[in-house]
Amino acid sequence: MKSIQYDYSFMLSSTVGEFGTAQSDLNSILPTVLELRNNYFIQNPSPYGFMRLPYDSNSVTRVLDVANRIKERFQTLLVLGVGGSDLGARAVIDALPSSGMKLVFLGANTDPVEIQNCLKDIDWEHTAINVISKSGDTIETMSTFLYVRDLLIAQMGVEKASGHIIATTDTKKGTLRAIAHKEGYEILPVPEDVGGRFSVLSPVGLFPMACAGIQIEDLLSGARDICEQLLHSPTTQWQSAELFAVLHFIGYTKHSQNVHVLIPYMAALRQTGFWFRQLWAESLGKKETVDGLEVYTGPTPVAALGATDQHSQFQLYYYGPYDKIITFIDVEDYGSRLVVPHSFNDIEGVAYMGGLSFEKIVRTELQASALALAERKRPNGRIILPCNSAYYIGQLLQFLEISTVYMGHLLHINPFDQPGVELGKQNMYALFGRPGYEKRRAELSALMENYGKNVV
Repeated sequence: MKSIQYDYSFMLSSTVGEFGTAQSDLNSILPTVLELRNNYFIQNPSPYGFMRLPYDSNSVTRVLDVANRIKERFQTLLVLGVGGSDLGARAVIDALPSSGMKLVFLGANTDPVEIQNCLKDIDWEHTAINVISKSGDTIETMSTFLYVRDLLIAQMGVEKASGHIIATTDTKKGTLRAIAHKEGYEILPVPEDVGGRFSVLSPVGLFPMACAGIQIEDLLSGARDICEQLLHSPTTQWQSAELFAVLHFIGYTKHSQNVHVLIPYMAALRQTGFWFRQLWAESLGKKETVDGLEVYTGPTPVAALGATDQHSQFQLYYYGPYDKIITFIDVEDYGSRLVVPHSFNDIEGVAYMGGLSFEKIVRTELQASALALAERKRPNGRIILPCNSAYYIGQLLQFLEISTVYMGHLLHINPFDQPGVELGKQNMYALFGRPGYEKRRAELSALMENYGKNVV
């Protein structure tokens, strides 16, 4: 089968001028990239958990077994998660046609109005709940879970309610695992060495996808083929995910291009941009290098949608600062032959549209935008999908995860931790008076005195 491709023609200085990457810069960094590939990516088994997920047949069997049983009993799956426990499944389910259960996502936000609106039409007898949290301490997810569990029990009773709940959590420890054991919930594992933002191809994402009717075996097959391409790349040849990372690294470090925009030109891929935004931001936004040197590094990712955002953001991209790299996601075959009718042939402003397919219009809009950016010396590239299918979405996810880790290595930071996220959690626990966080609350006391002090 064909593979996704990366078109970096307009990322090079030979086409976009001084703000592009010179071929000499690519040549000079290639030995470093090959060393990273040999040290981290082509080991068997891989030292990275996310690289092993596409090969984990045991997890697939387990997920499909539970999903098939749930689909036989229930019509709706209420998915409770936030961040990496939420965005990946949303992206894939939005991208692909599904024929399974109805999915409702909650737990990413504690807005009470949103919670009420999402739950007002829930038929609890025919609804299962998948609560996803590695630790079980995530307040957004767990507070929502406690609320919906109470509603479920009120309708079904304690004993019957337990059969409606599937907990995806740590394999050995944690608050949610303790609750699941106590209540007798079905448990699916969060792999120990896979962080949330890299967990889309683990049971975290695969179970909701399988319940929605997504062909998860095809998804994993695509991801696996991207891994295989990397494993078997010639030692003197770039792999596309490496080039994506390197070109963004050079743009960020040499040209101060610190805003990285991902813009799919297919509405079904809108959520993919939000998933990538977390992956890029949380992995690369770091205070220190792996050696402890303070650097405060990290590009800012932006999620956009074409052609919609041609009319909201591209004025800035064409004429604003030269601080951005734009990446389009281009789908070669939309699987639709919708055509503009021949109307008003006597009015030039619309006559030329007659007979055009909408697929041709949207892909030409992408091309026109790429040309306009290049004409104005703005680097931009394209990730090209042959079509929108589970196989190619799997390739896309693995491509972006691999690129993220390469980018982290090139920046000399740890792409797998998230100390800033943990700090926010600690502050929240302190403000709520959670036992064990008294010291943190005391440390915040001076700032708390100034919170809301100057309001006009």
